[in-house]
Amino acid sequence: MEISPWDIAIIISKLMIYIGISGAVGGIFIYWLVIKRGYPFNLRRHCQLLLLLGVFGTILNFFMQVGAFAEAGLSGVFDAFYNSLLWQSNAGESLLYRLAGFILALISVSKGIATGQYRRIFLVTFTLSALLLVRSFSVIGHTAEMNLVWQLLLNLHVLLVFCWLGSLWPLWKACGALSAPVLHDVMQQFGYYASYIVSLLILCGLMVAYQLFGSIASLFFTSYGQSFLLKLALVMGILLIAAQHKFNLVAKLIKNEQGKQALARSIQWEMILALGILLTTTWLTTVVGPDY
Repeated sequence: MEISPWDIAIIISKLMIYIGISGAVGGIFIYWLVIKRGYPFNLRRHCQLLLLLGVFGTILNFFMQVGAFAEAGLSGVFDAFYNSLLWQSNAGESLLYRLAGFILALISVSKGIATGQYRRIFLVTFTLSALLLVRSFSVIGHTAEMNLVWQLLLNLHVLLVFCWLGSLWPLWKACGALSAPVLHDVMQQFGYYASYIVSLLILCGLMVAYQLFGSIASLFFTSYGQSFLLKLALVMGILLIAAQHKFNLVAKLIKNEQGKQALARSIQWEMILALGILLTTTWLTTVVGPDY
């Protein structure tokens, strides 16, 4: 399987998009969780940086696809014919969904908009941005061929994945910024929502996987299936760490401040696995594909 420089550029741009969407969904979710309780921990700048990274990655991804189609070196990214062709295709539609989603997410983390009289604006912009961003995944690639029910399941699965993975960095930062009692309260609140997130995530993921593979043989004896199993192993690793948080490390926060350090180290390992999941996903959607 040959990988071109364009493939590498597309993988990098997709990773930027995924990190940006993680900030738009999971990052803003933790931002809301913290700010609604008045905790002294400002995540607004963190969210803004990730969202701007997502905007840049979205634009870069489109032009890297143009260059890959044109096959004319770097000058190919400015090819008028292929720019027009991709703009009118599903790639152009996905680009618009993502840019609109990121812009709405940036509005939702504007100073003062998440509290007080502007709280409804925050909820509307955050909800619309999340819906637009996850919708962008069901209009491109092999998933565009699914019927409406499977696309909705995919959208829900993607939303839950980014909500979970995007929460990790803010929670890790919270370990250093908040006192142990306040951090315990935040983790308890997050654990309450995470129990529902993980349950739905696994259910939707299994159903979408069944639709994609259709048989056990294709799961074990194709490159796409084997890459998917690697991704599944990484997910199981995160689930085990999350269980360690819920049933062990979070409870220790009440006893002493040293519990924060143990929780921070554990979340670091979770972030490493999360990065592995995102990298595997970019590989699956760029290089492998379900036909392999």
